[in-house]
Amino acid sequence: MRAVRSSAPRKQALGAQRLFVTLVRVRRQLVLSGRPVWFMLIGAWLFEGSRDHRLILWDLERAECVRELEGHGGAVQCAAVHWGSKRALSGGHDGSLQLWDLESGSALRTYRYSGRSGCGACTADWDVGLWNLHHAVHAVAELRGHEDLVQCVSLHVASLRAASGSDDCTVRIWCLRRGAAQQELRGHRSGVHCLAVDWEADRALSGSHDGSLVLWDLGRGAELRRFQANGGWVRCVSVDWRGLRALSGSEDGKLRLWDLRGGEPAGASQQPQELAGHSGAVQCVCADWDQHRAVSGSDDCSLLVWDLGARRADGLLRGHRSSIRSVAAMWS
Repeated sequence: MRAVRSSAPRKQALGAQRLFVTLVRVRRQLVLSGRPVWFMLIGAWLFEGSRDHRLILWDLERAECVRELEGHGGAVQCAAVHWGSKRALSGGHDGSLQLWDLESGSALRTYRYSGRSGCGACTADWDVGLWNLHHAVHAVAELRGHEDLVQCVSLHVASLRAASGSDDCTVRIWCLRRGAAQQELRGHRSGVHCLAVDWEADRALSGSHDGSLVLWDLGRGAELRRFQANGGWVRCVSVDWRGLRALSGSEDGKLRLWDLRGGEPAGASQQPQELAGHSGAVQCVCADWDQHRAVSGSDDCSLLVWDLGARRADGLLRGHRSSIRSVAAMWS
């Protein structure tokens, strides 16, 4: 199968089109939408979407496609799943959010997203009281400030904060009560494509098109460590905050395992452990650090399941006809 190579980020005329993040409230539940992530892995199942407009539910133990969900009129760019209720929320380039019943494979409801460039990234907190998406959904705030595409978002309901990374080379921390940015973190020389946040400890790790990963102290708004990947753009990252490890995916098709206690300025620049297997850029990755497992998706249209202890891929899933863009996981 031919790998689909990604192109450089599309530059917009600043001021001609304002990019923004929309905060959506479902009764007491919050959903934050920005720009791109693409699929969700829960339990022993994989729920994923890609640029061919489909979402696919996989049984990872049997490496079988369980169900295909179709309904978006454009690329599926993000998803959030509540496995206990077998519900999923997906956002697409067609500017819509869709609520799915994973048992039947049917779309329960469609919500129209207000952004002119479509819904590119979403994250949900399913544990805040009433999460029943059958009821009214409405935008309660637009968080404006980025000067280019918003590529990644993170949400913390308890503190009513959010974080976002953008092609304007910044990471911004938002106060959802005020609908305004609290911090603007600068340090990358190119767009920020991925972001992981430890809200309890006030730290974050961002990855950029410039090939760098930066560890941030959110309390001081300062850079703590810098790591340089030699494989081109850093597309995705999954972090073990307890063990201070990170797994990143890059343009060269490799995953890299980092020790976050190293890097600069702590000491000599470290060489990460590399995991090779994809023939296209790694667009998404998520790890279960306790079980030493991970899954990654790529522009080569495949998913690889990894044994992190053995540093090798031990599972391959194919089903999409286009690139797979992001992953979040919880293994049984």
